[in-house]
Amino acid sequence: MQKNRTRRSETKRVLHKIWKIMRLSVFLLVLFVAQAFSTVTYSQQKLLTIKMQGAKVIDVLNKIENESEFFFLFNQKLLDVERQVNVDVKDENIGNILTDIFEKTNVTYLIKDRQIVLTTDISSAGNDQGQQKAVTGKVTDSSGSSLPGVSAVVKGTTIGVITDNNGNFLISNIPDNAILVFSFVGMKSQEVKVDGKTSLNIVLAEETIGIEEVVAIGYGTQKRVNLTGSISRIKAEELTSVSVPTVTQAIMGKAAGVFIKNVNGQPGESKTTYNIRGFGTPLLIIDGLPASDNDFKQLDPNDIQDFSVLKDAASAAVYGSRAGNGVILVTTKRGSISDAKVTYTGNYAVQFFNVVPDFVNSEQYARMENLSNYNQGLAPIWSEDQLKKFADGTDPRYPNNNWWNETLRKYAPQKQHNINVQGGTDKVTYFVSGGFFTQEAQARSNDTKYNKYNLRSNLDITLSKKLKMGIDISLLYQDFKGPLYQMERGEKFGTMGAIFRARPYFPLSFPD
Repeated sequence: MQKNRTRRSETKRVLHKIWKIMRLSVFLLVLFVAQAFSTVTYSQQKLLTIKMQGAKVIDVLNKIENESEFFFLFNQKLLDVERQVNVDVKDENIGNILTDIFEKTNVTYLIKDRQIVLTTDISSAGNDQGQQKAVTGKVTDSSGSSLPGVSAVVKGTTIGVITDNNGNFLISNIPDNAILVFSFVGMKSQEVKVDGKTSLNIVLAEETIGIEEVVAIGYGTQKRVNLTGSISRIKAEELTSVSVPTVTQAIMGKAAGVFIKNVNGQPGESKTTYNIRGFGTPLLIIDGLPASDNDFKQLDPNDIQDFSVLKDAASAAVYGSRAGNGVILVTTKRGSISDAKVTYTGNYAVQFFNVVPDFVNSEQYARMENLSNYNQGLAPIWSEDQLKKFADGTDPRYPNNNWWNETLRKYAPQKQHNINVQGGTDKVTYFVSGGFFTQEAQARSNDTKYNKYNLRSNLDITLSKKLKMGIDISLLYQDFKGPLYQMERGEKFGTMGAIFRARPYFPLSFPD
């Protein structure tokens, strides 16, 4: 009897435990279902009251965002947000409100959670790339933190966007089979196929630097994993990605702690200042020998094999007191034991002004001269009748010239070409390179030009097992054609200074 009672007691305890597990499972199931349908519940149950007459679409959307938890994602180039609409609803859900706002338009909407995506409905009939759609998503790093400023571009096109402060993005009207390329400084680029998806969550991995990479330090090389000092290295292909007059301009923004400033864009007179961590001019070493500032600036980027920056005393101690401001190490390309390899590099670029000043016209300038005389107690220079002639432009004796537009053009071309041969045997290796760079100024007269011709020959000869000889030859020829400067108060006064000082009522040309 005692044995039966024990067995019944154990059975009761097991049944009670199963009952508790079932109750917990039902609770979790209900919680999961509630979360799954929470977004639908909010969008259906949230009722809005809006009364706006003759309001812009963008103002209506802002009001909805302010009075609810909804937020909109859209491309203003695709939607006419300046269109005026009348909205008069009371206790209405968001779906019906959007249907009224975008009635008789090609705008469609998608409500996901509290996020509403607005886009245009474009028919894909006859489109080989498939149906056009909008894709939204979020970009984070490996820790789950949002990444603002990430570039999201449709591969092979110029269609793309930048993620907002929360890492969100929206790209409208892209094919179903499109490939999106996500890139960010310090992160590995990632390509993602859309494959009909409307929402993507992207996680970018950090760009790691190979610790086995060999870096030039002082008079030798060392693996990056063994380095204790602060060293930056720029890959050779990064220096040739753009066409620039000098190497210093080519390394702008490519080495942490190296500050570069270009104060003059005139051909043949590119005044570039540079320093490491805010100190003075660093020591320059080219192929193991100290070099001048001009030797460094006139290097052809196509000739450079390795570019390293030693930024602290520990890294640059081998050079002594000369390296107090840091060291820039440049190693040029050399031959290798292989068949002759011929490489050609060419590029074309244009220069333009980032900011164009807004000059006053002749009437405004004349009135300012009158005001200046008035403040000095002098009689005005120009009468009201003359000011009127400046304004209406009817009298050729009272011209109105914009000297910036008359003197300068919008774009100035520059071209660069380089051809080199590299190869050798076990006895002799060689690298021979020839380059040509030409740059025009932005003056409409096109009489300012700068041509640079450079030739480099690096020859290594093995005389015996214990003796090697290297012959390095570097030639540079520069041809500059441009205006002479006049000195005013110790400073050069050239074309740009003349443009800013020229009065708009000066005649552009004389009758003779």
